[in-house]
Amino acid sequence: MLNTVRQGHDDRFTEDFTRICIHWDLLLICNYKCSYCYARNPNFYKDGWLKLPGWDQQESIIESISKCSHPMNIGLLGGEPTLYPHFHKVIDKLHNECGYNEKFDVPNYIYTVTNGSQPREWFEKMKYYKDMSFLWSYHPEFADTEPFITNIKIMRDKGYGTKVNLILHASKAFRGKLEQTYLRCKEEGFKVHPHFLYQEDANNLWRYSDDFWKWAKDWFGEEERDLEFQEYKDGKIVKHLFNDYEIYFNKINSFKGFNCMNSNYEINANGRVIMFCTDKVSSNLNEDPDFFARVGLNTMKCPHSFCNCDGLLKIKKYKDGYE
Repeated sequence: MLNTVRQGHDDRFTEDFTRICIHWDLLLICNYKCSYCYARNPNFYKDGWLKLPGWDQQESIIESISKCSHPMNIGLLGGEPTLYPHFHKVIDKLHNECGYNEKFDVPNYIYTVTNGSQPREWFEKMKYYKDMSFLWSYHPEFADTEPFITNIKIMRDKGYGTKVNLILHASKAFRGKLEQTYLRCKEEGFKVHPHFLYQEDANNLWRYSDDFWKWAKDWFGEEERDLEFQEYKDGKIVKHLFNDYEIYFNKINSFKGFNCMNSNYEINANGRVIMFCTDKVSSNLNEDPDFFARVGLNTMKCPHSFCNCDGLLKIKKYKDGYE
């Protein structure tokens, strides 16, 4: 029914301007052991889990990223990235070498995905960097609400961009904590995103029960509708807006065969680069430091039955003949 997803990463979203999205697993160590963590799957990182990359390798990866000529979104992930011993050196170097795109005269956006578990003193001591943000993931199996909220407030008050991913655990046992944290986030004025879980292959949604979907509708069915779809109907373009609950519950996230401007790359802790939605290894920055200097904007045919990646849902997808 729907022809295209038009929402991009910027108001000027075009074939030329699409941001390259880099997701960098800074390290493979975490203080949480979430039952749904795909990174702990031995088939995902094999024997790489719990290994700590040296600073020299991280420095060279940043230098490789800096060669990209397109505007970028650069995310630091893990594991828990704030556990990296040289985290502040990484941020400094990223900010200094990758913070701005001179060609397009726009900032590159750098963000950290964290479980927010560091003590408040850690966040209090961190200095402010312009055009940087924190994406906070609330994992109800391990996180406590008030320390989590306190740390977000500290960074928000410094001026950092803030968004909370509320991880929607399938078990009823955690619904009370999720509801409490959701309400506290709303009280503090944080932007909250209900984050639905994937299965281990990251291409399929978690097997949620009917009871879960009823609960999710009550809590998140009226969340902000910020995913824009378009269709051509009766000679006019008609726009439709949906939120995440509506997308996943109604299964309107099927884009198999659509043209997708997938510009998402993952750098793992060993320097390997893959493009999201493909099993093909694109390169290894340890052997090919100029990889991002060559990266272009390539449209690919969606190979999957459903798109379950929050980031990729917002990337332009269109049927043949509808651009």
